[in-house]
Amino acid sequence: MKGRNIVSLITIRIICGFAIQTYFDPDEYWQSIEIAHNYIFGYGYVTWEWDEQLRGFLHPAIFATLYSLLKCTGLDTPFLVKHSPRILQALFAVVGDLYLFKLVQNRYNRILAKWVLFIHLTNWFTLYCIGRTYSNSLETVLTIVALNYWYNRSDNIAKYRNIAVLVASLSFIIRPTTGILWLFLGIVELFELKGIRDRFIFVAHTGIIGSLVVAISLLIDKHYYGQWTFVIYNFLYFNVVEGASSIYGSHPFHWYFTQGLPTMLGPYIIPLLIGVYLMKDKNYIVIVGWFVSVFSLLPHKEFRFLLPILPLCNIYVAYVYYYIYHLSKKTNSIIKSLLVLFTAINILMACYFGLVHQRGVVDVVDYIQKHENIEDVHFLMPCHSTPYYAHVHRNISMWFLDCAPNLHMENYIDEADLFYIDPMRFLEEKYTTTDLPTHFVIFDVLHANISSFLQQYKYTIETSIFHSHILDGRKGNYVLVFSK
Repeated sequence: MKGRNIVSLITIRIICGFAIQTYFDPDEYWQSIEIAHNYIFGYGYVTWEWDEQLRGFLHPAIFATLYSLLKCTGLDTPFLVKHSPRILQALFAVVGDLYLFKLVQNRYNRILAKWVLFIHLTNWFTLYCIGRTYSNSLETVLTIVALNYWYNRSDNIAKYRNIAVLVASLSFIIRPTTGILWLFLGIVELFELKGIRDRFIFVAHTGIIGSLVVAISLLIDKHYYGQWTFVIYNFLYFNVVEGASSIYGSHPFHWYFTQGLPTMLGPYIIPLLIGVYLMKDKNYIVIVGWFVSVFSLLPHKEFRFLLPILPLCNIYVAYVYYYIYHLSKKTNSIIKSLLVLFTAINILMACYFGLVHQRGVVDVVDYIQKHENIEDVHFLMPCHSTPYYAHVHRNISMWFLDCAPNLHMENYIDEADLFYIDPMRFLEEKYTTTDLPTHFVIFDVLHANISSFLQQYKYTIETSIFHSHILDGRKGNYVLVFSK
């Protein structure tokens, strides 16, 4: 790919990174940049998963390194502390774009590679998520890079396969569930290799490389936790063996097939199905099928868990565009118009969900950061509803309703649920022993339930910030800031 095209990709990804103004999932902040911010600047919230040693520090360490550079150079302004992780993630996304293009070009041809990159850049969910600081986003990039080397069938296959194993191992350290994909590919490779010697070399090289990467992660986690701990085992045992991830909610087996993947693809689900039929190479859809099927066995399901296989789906979507515009002898203007429509809808979806839907909880933290008179704020919202210190970057007093589970007590009701059972009783009991803050932040749907408490202590609305057009349980259309 030419240099000017790479510059264009970088520009697109950085613009998208800055353009995303909405909130999707707490892990974007609370399991990455918030941990890094606490580590470098000495203040920030550390969630219960870190107390249970369920998370590895490798992913937050990337942003901690970035924060450290800002701190050492005196550039740790609120603007750069907030936006620099997104810029870095945008650069990671560009690496994924380039390697996806390279994978398709080497395996098929350059024209199809261009279409795949086009679909990848216009898929609404990729635009919505790949620039966010999720571990899933980096996992996706590393998966694409590893697959490029894995399917490189040049003269030095062993060399590229070892590079693939190295990159895949890094992805595994960041998200252990990515092992589902690589276990499948490894087994397939074992069956395809001829002779015991080749199989032994493959297993030995994989074991050595994987062990070295795991050893490095153990050292990183030893440094962070101050003691030896095997996070990969803790994570898999908690989420897979015990199935404890269901505390975040559970879904039926079919959810990824009937809701998850169709939603992530949007209108592109139609050309995906057609592309699977038209394209002779079914390798990637088999990988997708395996990955989604195994993930479906786990009770807790989220859209972003499927992000690593979305680029593989995009290959089949792109093949339909490639077929219609380059292979088909008959030019059908209606079909071409539909393909243009599918892309336009994806871009509109990306704009709406990236710029409009659920933006209030991000805007309110920006509001707090900009108003230095706000020094004590309590969030009466579902826990982890907003970004936190990594966005405010001021060491002010903040508190929110906690929802950490008690893994050792049955029928435990967390603080957030206790509050919503009887908000007035909760507030009256809490603020008999706790000083009232200068500011409360709530969703508008809660206002009627606690208005008498706010009036009693002379709190008035300081500002109202749009959040979403769609009511979502405890989350409303607006975020309200009260002060006294």
